[in-house]
Amino acid sequence: MKIKISEIFYSLQGELPGLGIPSIFVRFYGCNLKCKWCDTKYSFEGEEYKDMSLKEIINEIKKYKCKNVVITGGEPTFQYDNLISLMDILFDLNYNITVETNGTTPILFHFKGHINYVVSPKTISYSYSDSINYFKKCFSKFKIVHVSDDFVENIIEFYDLPKDMIIIMPFGASKVELEENQIKTFDFCKENELRMGYRLQISLFDKKRGV
Repeated sequence: MKIKISEIFYSLQGELPGLGIPSIFVRFYGCNLKCKWCDTKYSFEGEEYKDMSLKEIINEIKKYKCKNVVITGGEPTFQYDNLISLMDILFDLNYNITVETNGTTPILFHFKGHINYVVSPKTISYSYSDSINYFKKCFSKFKIVHVSDDFVENIIEFYDLPKDMIIIMPFGASKVELEENQIKTFDFCKENELRMGYRLQISLFDKKRGV
């Protein structure tokens, strides 16, 4: 079994809900949505990935002492069976697991412990409603990019997302874009009593990868 992996690196989580937590990031290659505002387009455009076995991935993870693993993308469920296999091994090795997903595919697997799901809905579709409802039952956090006021409001209303599960992220794939938009997000969250997130890595390192 080979898994397309964009990158594996150790850093601090740059976004809520795990902001500042030391973690090993495993970025899966490929995505089913390919949003134009994505800040990691290299994870689905071009051929920037390695075909890695589960053993190779685990050996790379074991290079770090950290026991927190964030599986992200791209979209991890784009390689669904591979995702499940990796998570199963990580559980056996006593890692704390967070999965970042766009929520279009429910991760229907009975694991041996708790999974932290961070769901970032990118589009409105009745075909995704059951999946979003599944993640709500998993006590997930829903991270919505503040592309516009209407975009955020429509996502929240359509999927009936509870306020205590929502984090609003300022739009910005670069430091310049982030600085231009974060005050707008601040004002929007203040007006609507929503929690605002942050993009620590972009604020500190701009477009640099693996930090």
